[in-house]
Amino acid sequence: MDLLTAAIAKYGTKHIGGITVGNERILLAYGDSGSATDTNGVAARTIVLDYVQKANATLTGLGLDKTIPVGTSDAGAAATVELCAGVDYYMGEPNAFWNFPLPLPPH
Repeated sequence: MDLLTAAIAKYGTKHIGGITVGNERILLAYGDSGSATDTNGVAARTIVLDYVQKANATLTGLGLDKTIPVGTSDAGAAATVELCAGVDYYMGEPNAFWNFPLPLPPH
C-alpha cells in the first residue's frame, strides 16, 4: 500500500478512475484443471478480497477528495458471486484465443 499512497500523494486523484487489485491471480491459482470454486480458487479469491479491503481502508484513511472504486480483474471464468460482491467493479478478461485454441489457417 506504500506505493499506492506515494502515487496519490505525488499525483493526486484527478486522473484516477479506479484501482485494480490483482490481475488473473485467481486463474493462475487454479490453473487449467481447476475452477474458481475449488480449494485453490477460493483461497486465491480470499487473498484478492483481503487486498481489496486493505486498499479500501488505505484510501479511506487518506481522507481523499473523492471516493475511488477498488476492484479486480481476472478471467471471466474466475467471476463468482462472492468475488463480485466484495469489489466495486469486476473486469472479466475473456481470453478466447487461449481458452479455446483454434487451428491457425495456413499462411
